Amino acid sequence: MYTEAIFCKISPIKKSVYYCNRALANLKLENYAVALFDACESVKHDKFNVKGFYRRAQAYYAMRQLKNSMADFKTVCKMQPNNKEARQKFEDTKKEN
Repeated sequence: MYTEAIFCKISPIKKSVYYCNRALANLKLENYAVALFDACESVKHDKFNVKGFYRRAQAYYAMRQLKNSMADFKTVCKMQPNNKEARQKFEDTKKEN
């Protein structure tokens, strides 16, 4: 239903949320390229969507694009300094890079 919702006349903020939710679904289905597209669209529609950056970092990580993944995890850490999970993912990705 996210796909249908995305094509409705809705605000960019809501569209961002739907893309972000669809990105998560695609991550779980291991459709990483589609998840990456959706996460990019999410961030494009709302540059303050922390989950959009987090999902994009996850997709980049799954696709072994570690520098891009680190950059997005770092953005999440800046936006949410108390987000321990994002900070740990950033550090883990940094070690692998």
